[in-house]
Amino acid sequence: MDYTSLANPIRKYLKIHSPMNLSCTDLRLNLVVWKWSPQQDAFETLYVSIFEKSNHTKISNKEYKLEDEGSLSLQNTLVEHEGLYACVYDNGVSGGIVLYDVHVMVDPTPVFPVIDGCNHQQYCVLEKQPQDVLTCSVLGIRPKVALEWRAFREETAIDFTQHQLTVTQRVTVECRAVGENAELFSLSTKVDLLFPNVLPTELKSYTIAITIIAVLVTMMIITIITAAVVILMSIRDYSEKAMCFIEQLKAKYEIFYDSVQPIPYIKDRMYCVDKVFVEGGIEYMTGTSGGEKQWDKLLSYQELVKENCLKTKRQILEGEPGYGKSTLTLQLLYDWCKSLSTSPLKKVDVINIYVYGNLEV
Repeated sequence: MDYTSLANPIRKYLKIHSPMNLSCTDLRLNLVVWKWSPQQDAFETLYVSIFEKSNHTKISNKEYKLEDEGSLSLQNTLVEHEGLYACVYDNGVSGGIVLYDVHVMVDPTPVFPVIDGCNHQQYCVLEKQPQDVLTCSVLGIRPKVALEWRAFREETAIDFTQHQLTVTQRVTVECRAVGENAELFSLSTKVDLLFPNVLPTELKSYTIAITIIAVLVTMMIITIITAAVVILMSIRDYSEKAMCFIEQLKAKYEIFYDSVQPIPYIKDRMYCVDKVFVEGGIEYMTGTSGGEKQWDKLLSYQELVKENCLKTKRQILEGEPGYGKSTLTLQLLYDWCKSLSTSPLKKVDVINIYVYGNLEV
């Protein structure tokens, strides 16, 4: 028989292992019949009491008890006791039916939603990336509940799949029970999500600007380096040519200073200028006084090319024939070619000498 067509079930939630008491009616009863169905189809008779409350017949072997006023009680309610309970009564004048829909509640273990990574804590802090997955679940709960994520203290649910949450460096989210059975449990777990690689919104514009500036600076540096490399390559090429010229020039000068003839009429004897050069007395003009030239003596021929003597770009060396002007010039060339440490010419890049006596007019 379908009792649900005769009466609307009264939904009743009971915690597991708690006592159950289902009343039938407040009227004086002549007949009480309690029936139970776990599947809402075939009902099983639990108790029948006719006329006398103390004279009842226990039909089933369940652990139920029929109280004196006709109510049905149970000391230890288990999941297997869920179902529809129907009380069919008659008081001699009229009759009726009372229908209960009993649900057994089981708290989850633990008694709060579990977030992966929180080590079974009701609050924790996790480092995440925007593309990571965050999972929340309840274990062993009865009846089932739905879970949702929401930003803490905000009523808008978060849909991570559709990316409806604007991610900042830190956000507090809550996993809570929602839906039909949510009011039966107080289920909530909070987690602070840290996103170390996500910049705050106010810094993003600065970061973009800095990135653009960095790119421009990098391009400028690359351009400067490229230009410098080109210039250095040109200088290097010029330097190689200059070194080649100087080496050839010194080789030419070596022919000059290495073939000195101390005695002009003896042609078969030639010497290096360094072997025949003799330091002599050299004077240089320091100025004029009263229309007369003032002279001072040099301590060495090398002072001719020192900075204190080279006050002008033009120097004139005077002397009688055979006094050694050419030999002195060759000695200076020798000093430069050999880069003598005592010679002021060691820092001179190039010396050009022109022998006018060999020029043809």
